[in-house]
Amino acid sequence: MTDNNLINIADESYDPCNEIHLGNIIKKRLEYDGRSIRWFAEQMNSDRSNMYKLLSRSHLSTDFIIRASKIIEHDFFKDISDMLHLEDPLT
Repeated sequence: MTDNNLINIADESYDPCNEIHLGNIIKKRLEYDGRSIRWFAEQMNSDRSNMYKLLSRSHLSTDFIIRASKIIEHDFFKDISDMLHLEDPLT
């Protein structure tokens, strides 16, 4: 008997970030802080068009998120964690 609530991570259609778009999270923070994509691109040693391409992605590397967090001075990992709404497995 299978439980429909269980997720088969071997299934290629499974996407743990299907509701979390990391590029949009960073863009929204930049907007909130009144910073431009051009400014962010310069801080990341990139150009504006490449940064627009990167921020259009829902998946970004951990290294990118770390660098973005340091540059923008905002903990994006906390944002991601808050969005997961995980229950404490020890309780």
